[in-house]
Formats: sequence, structure tokens, C-alpha cells
Amino acid sequence: MIKDSIKKILELKPDITTLEIAQELNVNEYEVLQNIDESFAKAIDGKHFDEVIEDISKWGKILMIKITPSFVIEIKDIMPTGTYGHGYYNFDSKESSISGHLKVDDIEKIIFVSKNHRGMLSHSVVFYDSKGEHIFKVFVSRDENRELLSSQVEMFMQLKNRY
Repeated sequence: MIKDSIKKILELKPDITTLEIAQELNVNEYEVLQNIDESFAKAIDGKHFDEVIEDISKWGKILMIKITPSFVIEIKDIMPTGTYGHGYYNFDSKESSISGHLKVDDIEKIIFVSKNHRGMLSHSVVFYDSKGEHIFKVFVSRDENRELLSSQVEMFMQLKNRY
């Protein structure tokens, strides 16, 4: 039923975001991504975090986003790798402004999303917890003309297709 509802919404509004679809259906974005056509989203198990973050760290400057009810936080920088300690993955921020401590055990799914957003194709890797809340999102970057960086698109697709 939800798959049919998502399909109908996309037919009427192809540029709608997955978050907006979720709001329209009164569900969370995770539920939309789990039920949207596979051409838009591909989910893998969170146990692949180390491999995924290692790969993303080689893409160059990415756009990392965290959405809260009142604030969309955006950081543009290289994705650092890190080390484990005290139950957290500790990002090594020597080369990047992205830093912090992540409870990797809370990551249930990693979802590769490719969808039009505000009229432009975007590619992202979204990390979700067991409650269906996104922990953070990593987007393929754009150049000064708002075009996706082709090298990053290629690396995104290779990573997505690896699973």
C-alpha cells in the first residue's frame, strides 16, 4: 500500500524529496526509502560502515548534512576516517572540519539514494539507526555551475554497485 502511495506521489511530483514524501504520508523518511522503487534507493546492512566510510574518504570534498526539526546543518569537507575507542568511531579531524564520535553499532542501514531534488539529480549515502532516524547524510558534491562532480558520481556508483 505504501509503495503504491509513493509511486502515485512521484508520478504527480517527480521532483519531490523523499523527506517531503514522508511528511505527506505521515511516515518517516526511512520508511519511504525502504518502499520506494529500487532505482531510487538501495539499502545495505550497517555492518558495512567501515568499508563505506573508507571509500567516501577518497571522494574529495563532500557535503555532509544533518537534518533536525529546526535546522539543516551542512558541512563541506573531506570525510575523515577514524579509529574505534570506548564504543565509538572517533573521526580523525586533522585534515577535515568534520569531527566527532559516532556509535557505529547504532547504524542499522546504509541507503544509497539517487533522486531528483529541486529539479536536479542528487546522489547521497544515508546512515540510519534502528528507529528509522537518519544519523547523517553524505551527498556527492557539485561544482561552481551546480553540476555534480563526475568523478564523485562514478565513485558513488561503484560503491553502490559493490553491494
